[in-house]
Amino acid sequence: MAGNALQSPVNPAAKAVRFTLAADADDVDIRRLLREHAMPGDIQLTLEREPNYALANEIAGDAHRLLLARDASSGRLLAIGSVSVRDAFINGRIERLGYLGQLRFTPPVRRSVLLGGYRFLHDLLPSLNARIFFTSIAADNSRAQRLLEANLPGMPIYHRLEEFVTLALSTRSRSRTRHAIQIERATSNSIDQILNCLRRNARRYQFTPAWSARELISLRNLPLHNFYLATHQGQVVGCMARWDQTPFKQVVIRGYSRRLAFFRPLFNCLAPLVGRPALPAVGTVLDQDFISHLAIDADDPIISFALVEAIRADARAAGRDYLMIGLARRHPLLSPIATEFAHRAYRSILYIVHWPDAGPEPLIDDRVPHPEVALL
Repeated sequence: MAGNALQSPVNPAAKAVRFTLAADADDVDIRRLLREHAMPGDIQLTLEREPNYALANEIAGDAHRLLLARDASSGRLLAIGSVSVRDAFINGRIERLGYLGQLRFTPPVRRSVLLGGYRFLHDLLPSLNARIFFTSIAADNSRAQRLLEANLPGMPIYHRLEEFVTLALSTRSRSRTRHAIQIERATSNSIDQILNCLRRNARRYQFTPAWSARELISLRNLPLHNFYLATHQGQVVGCMARWDQTPFKQVVIRGYSRRLAFFRPLFNCLAPLVGRPALPAVGTVLDQDFISHLAIDADDPIISFALVEAIRADARAAGRDYLMIGLARRHPLLSPIATEFAHRAYRSILYIVHWPDAGPEPLIDDRVPHPEVALL
């Protein structure tokens, strides 16, 4: 991660807090903060970045900033938040799109830290060259939603867009549908057809990355042969990839609710009988991959089933328990895939984020959001 000497000016709202951009020397503190603060819910999870936070930055976007808030006297890391920018499709055109993520606080959350962080981010906006920003908040994190939707002075406006559903598909259950779709793995000769398939389908949605050929062949831990293609008469009509990000991004079980902890032994006894993975012990890194680069001509569910089944077989052979696929509530493939494959669902809310003094509120049309879940 690039170092930067830029610091926030001292202001009455955050006198005891120093805001900076992350440097290499901050890595240990950043990873400790991610490990020690789990997201609430029936299953408490941490989203970690071992062995080095900077490794995940390479896939986040071509511009990435990690903001730090430290206690000015002790130097203790209080909070982090990131912003990443990449080319994506907005209203059918390629534009610069920003994503706000990785917001983590050391409790108790101080409003002055939050407001100071947003002021610091505001000062970075001209260098990011993005007109639209978006973010996602866990659907059961009502506290964060209330805070971000309160339109506090000094904060950007959070406009609720749509529910986003991440399905954790079991690799062990059986598909219900038989199909005769031809599926093949990509080679270096497939790049142009993959790009064409990705782009013609991305135009139909909002916030889908505008991938380049250079990115496709250089994404960390995503070799080209992990792309699966559905073909018809020699043409690619559907695409998905199996992306193993565990070497640089991990989801770790940090706890269970009292109810789930009580029933966990019984569930784990029954799980093999119904083709479900067991609920892992606390401290376990989830064996999961992402289904990424989803693009299906005409949103044909049968093509999607064939691609998911091919990826599931590959993931199962690699010892993975889950495949994560993320789709907006209105996406036409969400219901078919959720019906076809055994899964657990995790819900979040997508927001458009806008600073009032940055110009008129950006307008987007009614296309369904389809951000890349593997980048969130």
